[in-house]
Amino acid sequence: MSMNNLERIEMRYIVPVAAKISAGKSHLLNALYNIDLLESKSGIVTKFVNILRYNPKIKEPRFFHLIVIKVGERYIFYKDNSEKGIIGKQNIIEAIKKINEKLAKENYVDYENIFYMTEINESPFITNKEYLLKHDLCDIPGLSEYQENGDNEQNEIKEYDVMNNSELKTEDDIYYNIKLEKNSYINEIFSIIKDYIDGGIIILSVENYYYKQNYEMIATLKKVIKKEINNFLIILNKIDQSENPEEDVKKCKGLISQNFPSFKTFNISKNTFIPLSVNQLKNELLLRNDFKYLLNFHFQNYFNKIKKEEKNAISAGKSFIDHLRGIIKNAIQISKEEIKKK
Repeated sequence: MSMNNLERIEMRYIVPVAAKISAGKSHLLNALYNIDLLESKSGIVTKFVNILRYNPKIKEPRFFHLIVIKVGERYIFYKDNSEKGIIGKQNIIEAIKKINEKLAKENYVDYENIFYMTEINESPFITNKEYLLKHDLCDIPGLSEYQENGDNEQNEIKEYDVMNNSELKTEDDIYYNIKLEKNSYINEIFSIIKDYIDGGIIILSVENYYYKQNYEMIATLKKVIKKEINNFLIILNKIDQSENPEEDVKKCKGLISQNFPSFKTFNISKNTFIPLSVNQLKNELLLRNDFKYLLNFHFQNYFNKIKKEEKNAISAGKSFIDHLRGIIKNAIQISKEEIKKK
């Protein structure tokens, strides 16, 4: 490719979002940026690296292909002007879908050719615009090299193992026994962006946080980027699907400590851990803009309340309509009290 068609882009810090497949990466980024550009269906969807850049100077979102070229030990990023950029939300959605479908059919992955950038002109929920002008969040394909083969139980860290098995891998076992596989997403992609990484987001899921591959993923990440995993956000997603959220949070933190007992490969105290429902986050962020999200938000709260009451053998017998009536009644009462104060 001729260098005449390449335009070197301004490099910012990169904040990668890493997770196993279907943990909710793209869904989280859609919610944070208030966009619906990224495909977020269940299963293997995202097949390329999408760097999300805040650019308040543009009128509409833009999407274009990047070319990465290694110069010495560092990669330089260029905008590919030989391809026409995509402008507008719907056009970008269609372009992303086509790229994912095309790459899904290919057996060989040219990692240096699967980088794209989406420039976003608004960010209503991330209020620290100075941070966004220096950092790009990055949607990365689900790390499918850790997909389970055969019986999932073989890949599960059971509570018995954690508490009683003296042969359970220690931190050094996990780190030093990891072999960096060529042509794997985590090795190839993070080798390209490692020099620009400043923080990151690791998403675990209530559905499978107890699989040992999650912790091998973290150890592999440390081995590839060759720097401390500090100032990362560790999200335990889909907490709304948990039968016992407090117990799942406790177990997840326990597994992190069990797998990294020396706190060298990963130290949870130097990072931020939060349980979260990305779906409920989106409902909360958008409830003032769309009645649908307002209803979804209150229904999820109602559903969680019902689950808790059933678990504690409490039978309130309230329907969702009754639940809404109670919210409206409380809101009216609060309004009356505020008027009296004035």
